[in-house]
Amino acid sequence: MNKKVVILGAGLSGLNCARQLSGVLDYGLYEKENTAGGLCRTVSQDGFLFDYTGHLLHLKNPAIKTLVKSLLRENLCLLYRHSWIYSHQTYTRYPFQSNTHGLPASVIKECVLGFIKARIEERPGSKQEEGFYDWVLRNFGRGIGKHFMFGYNEKLWTVPAKKLTAEWLGKYVPKPTPDEVITGALLDQTRRVGYNASFYYPRYKGIQALPDALAHSLPELNLLAEASQINLHDKVVKFSSGLELKYEHLVSSISLKELTNIIEDWPSKLRESAAALKYNEVLNINLGVKPGLPTNKHWIYFPEKKYPFYRVGYSSNFSRCNHPAGTSSLYVEIACKAGTLATLNNKQVDRLVNESLAKLRQIGILQDLSQVVALNILKISPAYCLYDFNRTLAVNMIRAFLKSRGVYSIGRYGAWEYSAMEDALEWGRSTAELIKSSYQ
Repeated sequence: MNKKVVILGAGLSGLNCARQLSGVLDYGLYEKENTAGGLCRTVSQDGFLFDYTGHLLHLKNPAIKTLVKSLLRENLCLLYRHSWIYSHQTYTRYPFQSNTHGLPASVIKECVLGFIKARIEERPGSKQEEGFYDWVLRNFGRGIGKHFMFGYNEKLWTVPAKKLTAEWLGKYVPKPTPDEVITGALLDQTRRVGYNASFYYPRYKGIQALPDALAHSLPELNLLAEASQINLHDKVVKFSSGLELKYEHLVSSISLKELTNIIEDWPSKLRESAAALKYNEVLNINLGVKPGLPTNKHWIYFPEKKYPFYRVGYSSNFSRCNHPAGTSSLYVEIACKAGTLATLNNKQVDRLVNESLAKLRQIGILQDLSQVVALNILKISPAYCLYDFNRTLAVNMIRAFLKSRGVYSIGRYGAWEYSAMEDALEWGRSTAELIKSSYQ
């Protein structure tokens, strides 16, 4: 069987690519799971809707904003962020670097003076080549690095701060002015700043509403269709079901590591580059609690090592339809090194869950463990693509080779990048446009 375009993976990138090609070119969209969405998915349990951790739409791209609004219509709600950091047994507002008010005086002094000193001193070395550790010292100073930036990011990425590059920071980490840092040390600032100061979320059906809307009416969406082998020379994809497809263009939003593993004529010189790509995993503990929790918080960051989780979110505060009346829902995120989740047995998972519940009670988020009326565990692997000093060269070489063979590796995992849902949608749109232009 022949297809002009074969698309592997029905996450947001693959779905939007298919949507843009629908009615224009002959294509087929193939997904190994039994539902579309990739990690942009929602599970239902005991009356609760649990996403695969927090999935929030920021929609800075006008074209993608228009697309999402046209898909979800009245189901799309705009919310204003209420996010916090918990450290030194105190809640402070996000972002930490401009909101140290409420912390111990010695910590505030260390953060503010460190920030001022960093602004006065010129740090040696090329800014283009500096890693995350030096970027933090240059922009925020040693105090902010010590009390939030280093601890939180080492928990999230699961590697020392000095092993991370600064490439991924971009729009995601706000850089305050000296006035904002000093004001935020003296006063409780309520002004929201940063990329995620506001966000959109579906009123009904959790984040699953978005991939479902994209998938609606797509004639060539094939579920439970896992690609098992690709021959780049013959342009043939084989599936575990026995199906074989010959293509002109191949679009893949599956993990770049997974993709390279199923290419049978993969060059040996690139094999080491693919094997060197690093990632972390996330154990996502979803909780339904009763009675409901009296808070308007959306999520909380935990930079200190004594807490096993790096973030806790209140999914019940994204939509009242995510939980039954009189309850609340939470998601707890624990980052793990690659390969950890596959080796965890039930007893070890239970230990992590119980430790997390005990810490939530210690903090005061839970009053009693008997409040937990629903428990859902999700294992996410890969979760975040690691930006170490080998990543960019390896990814560029791999994707350049694939492109030369008519393969577009796109999306968060296909491009092996740190990005948002709207970026995934844009990958799908722009790739479809490239493919359509090749036939003009």
